[in-house]
Amino acid sequence: MSEMRCDLAQDIHDTLKTKENTMLQLMGNGTVLGGWRRQVVDTLASIRQKYQLNATAQHLAVCLFDRFVDQHRGRHVDHRLLAICCLLVASKFEEREEKIPKFKTLVESMEWRFSAAEYLEMEIRLLSEFHWDIGFPTAAHFKDYYMMEAFSARDTVDGRIYTDQDHRNYWFILLDKYVDYFLETSLQQESCLVFKPSLITAACIAASRFCLKIRPTWTIELQMRTCFSWGYVAPCVDFLLQCFGQDAKFVTQDGFHVPHVRRKVMRRNDPGSRHYYAACAMQNPFPESRNDPGSAGQSPVSVVYDEHQEVYNVATQQFQTWL
Repeated sequence: MSEMRCDLAQDIHDTLKTKENTMLQLMGNGTVLGGWRRQVVDTLASIRQKYQLNATAQHLAVCLFDRFVDQHRGRHVDHRLLAICCLLVASKFEEREEKIPKFKTLVESMEWRFSAAEYLEMEIRLLSEFHWDIGFPTAAHFKDYYMMEAFSARDTVDGRIYTDQDHRNYWFILLDKYVDYFLETSLQQESCLVFKPSLITAACIAASRFCLKIRPTWTIELQMRTCFSWGYVAPCVDFLLQCFGQDAKFVTQDGFHVPHVRRKVMRRNDPGSRHYYAACAMQNPFPESRNDPGSAGQSPVSVVYDEHQEVYNVATQQFQTWL
């Protein structure tokens, strides 16, 4: 049975990779939105958290939004209505029917004034734009398959090898939190649109392993699983770590220190905030075991980032839970 599941997962991955290679590249017209895109992504992240939707639905919604705006250069489109439409269409594609939020409920919760007729018109316009084929692969679609090799028995964490299952589970959960954070970062950064979705996922895992001092950063197993050598992954990893370094400056034990120009969009407890994801990623998943040697007691978020032969610490303190 396990072999059949592995074969099925491999087939799904190969299909996604094939479709990924045939996707048309974005022309960069989405830059006409300026700061609007960031607010749209934050809004979609907040809605996804509120209704407990899959990450794949959120990523597909952002993908549809980017591609539609790229084709229309952001003209003659209400971006709020388009964002809601993209999320609902993506949810219908990725989620179970009972979990799909209603249009009326979403609009009322956001205090927006859109009629059902306006939504239907936008939905038909959106689907017609892609000829009703919205099965685009996103970075979230590759996560589960790549995470199978994200942490192995031969990996060392800060120079130590953990053989007991409890510690291994701890590090895997912490690694998963970091990967979610970096995936969220990749959604908010327009610069990541130049990378393939599968490459972004691979880079998120590599960046997470680097932050947690899991060595080696890129293993043979990950290379075989993702079909990417370190040379392909490194540029995206470098960019993600730069974003992490910027976010780490805003997170302290007392809260978030966000520049004035970003406070309206990036509130500290807003699930749509990338800094919220940073704090969730950096918190201890097992608070009750903080004094356990080798687990939380040995896991302050210590990141060493090597650039031009200079090594510096990005963050070296334990972060508290914000949920």
